[in-house]
Amino acid sequence: MALFTNFVDTKQLNHVTYYSYFPVLEEGTDAEESMRLLFSDNAIAYTIKFNSKTKLVQEGEKNWFNQPLIDLADKTRHLPKDKVKRLDFSNKKHDKCIVLNLLDYCYGHSLIKLLNIESFYNDYAETHDLFVISFPDIEDYLPVGKFNSCLLDLNFSEIKKIYNLRSIINKVRENYSEVDFGVLDAYLKIEDKQKKIDFYNFYGEVENTYKNKKVVTFHYRADNGRAWGEGKQVKNVIEFFNILRPYFSKDVLFCVLGDKDKYSFPDWIVDKRIKKYPNPIVYEYSQIIASSVLITSVTGSNMVLPSLLSTGMLVHFVKEPLIRLTGTDVANYKNSINTTTYDHIYIFENGIKSIAPKKLAARLIRLFEGKLSIEYKGYSIDCVRSGKPASSQKEYILQKHSYFNYNKAKELNSELNNQYWRSISGNNLIKRVVSKISRSLLKK
Repeated sequence: MALFTNFVDTKQLNHVTYYSYFPVLEEGTDAEESMRLLFSDNAIAYTIKFNSKTKLVQEGEKNWFNQPLIDLADKTRHLPKDKVKRLDFSNKKHDKCIVLNLLDYCYGHSLIKLLNIESFYNDYAETHDLFVISFPDIEDYLPVGKFNSCLLDLNFSEIKKIYNLRSIINKVRENYSEVDFGVLDAYLKIEDKQKKIDFYNFYGEVENTYKNKKVVTFHYRADNGRAWGEGKQVKNVIEFFNILRPYFSKDVLFCVLGDKDKYSFPDWIVDKRIKKYPNPIVYEYSQIIASSVLITSVTGSNMVLPSLLSTGMLVHFVKEPLIRLTGTDVANYKNSINTTTYDHIYIFENGIKSIAPKKLAARLIRLFEGKLSIEYKGYSIDCVRSGKPASSQKEYILQKHSYFNYNKAKELNSELNNQYWRSISGNNLIKRVVSKISRSLLKK
């Protein structure tokens, strides 16, 4: 994992600070004082240098990402003291330290930053202390006893005020002879999912009541422009779940997570939506996600943790303005294309004209069966290679995935295929008749 000393010298390092989530090198003095956005996480793509007094851009260009830094960065806008809820150096072991700042204006970005710290721990824990800047929305996931840290009582709107964190950085410098900063990877590629999961505190110490259950989950977004079918979301989810129910065993739970609003669900749907974040049942969410065989939601930050914890199929609704972000709000890990295709399904939709529940359910049942078939193929070739007998595909799926009504899914697939081929045949027949009539008329 890279450090800021990869691109700044020791003297410059003393002038590095953070303005909320922006890593900044302060250069020059008085009227010529400038700020340079440094290479880390999403800032890598939007680096810029500007005069901190006049806001005149000196290098790079102003854009949507760095605009808040240019407009709001002010050396005198210090982080209020009452916002520092913890400043802890009790795990100090070394004279050298690396600062890892997990603040961001977006929950998903912060989660990816969090996933970086395991790699830094593996690479540097023998020579450096790691100092983590955290905030309530991700604090619960931090592993205990591995870091020195501070907890800032900031929500996302406060983080957007772009506070100068110099007071925190100075405290770190007072405790160490050398202080560097970690270059965080916004598109971190995970080598070993289980090892990554085990490092963090995703499940806490609470009892896992979903351990031996299978769950079908919808993550509900109530914010404007993020709902499935906008005002029809509750109706759509209920209809969608109702169509899916016969294809799963009766002990499979149907659950909604996410934003609590004025709408309600019938009793057979487990409603775990919450009114306010940080999430008061954060560990129960992790348990539900880990037990989910199918998770559906609009693409966004809410799908990052499922992409790490769930081994099921994730279905992303992609709104028109979010098309260029397809595939970004996930934890990346190495795998083969034939399995990852089924792990993440992208449905491109447009507001109230989004896909109907019946059509979506039928499509996902067929895709889910395809996912299990691909899984079987991997299992069977492993059996052959090891000299063990392999059961048939049907036997394997009925045994390994007994919660799924495989036979009924096969019937649906055959029915829809037959409908398609009949429509093709009918269309071809009509085209031939029309062509014959046309030729007859031309001869006349």
